[in-house]
Amino acid sequence: TSVPVLTTFMVISVLASAGLPGLNGFVGEFLILLGSFKSTVIDSPILVAFATSGVILAAMYLLHMLYRTFFGELTHEANVQMPDLNAREFVLMAPLIVLMFVLGFFPNPFLRQTAPTTEFLLETVEEKRAAVEVQAADDPVTADDSSKVPVAPPETEEVSVDVPEIAP
Repeated sequence: TSVPVLTTFMVISVLASAGLPGLNGFVGEFLILLGSFKSTVIDSPILVAFATSGVILAAMYLLHMLYRTFFGELTHEANVQMPDLNAREFVLMAPLIVLMFVLGFFPNPFLRQTAPTTEFLLETVEEKRAAVEVQAADDPVTADDSSKVPVAPPETEEVSVDVPEIAP
C-alpha cells in the first residue's frame, strides 16, 4: 500500500470496531452480550445468539471494506499518488489510536465513572417493571387468561426521573 501510516491507523480502527480483544470496541460488545445473556428480561437465548451473529456480520463487513479500500485493486488513477498522513494528521490521529488501546486494556476507570448512573437507571427500570407486573397480576383479565397479550398500564401521570450528578 502507498499509505502505510493511514492503513495502519485504519486497520486498528476497524479491528476496534469489530470488537477485537485489547481494543475499545471489545469492552462494549462484551458487556452488552454478557448483560443480555444474564438478563431476566430477555428470556430467549436464541435472541441473544441472533444478536451475537450481528457482531460477526459487522466484523465481516468491516474487514471486507478494509480489504477493498486499502488492499484491493486501484480503480481510480488519482489514488495511485495519494499522500500518506502528514505530521498534523498524525498528531491528531495518534492519541485516538492510543486511547483505543487504553480503553481496551484498562476499561475500569471509565466504567467506574458510569457506574452510579448505570445502577440508578437499572434500579429505576426494575422498579417500573415490578410495578407493571404487579398491576398485570391484579388485573383479572390478564391474570386469568395467559393467551391474551398483556395490556399496557394506563397513562396516569407524567413520570420524571432525577438523574444524580456524578462528581468528576
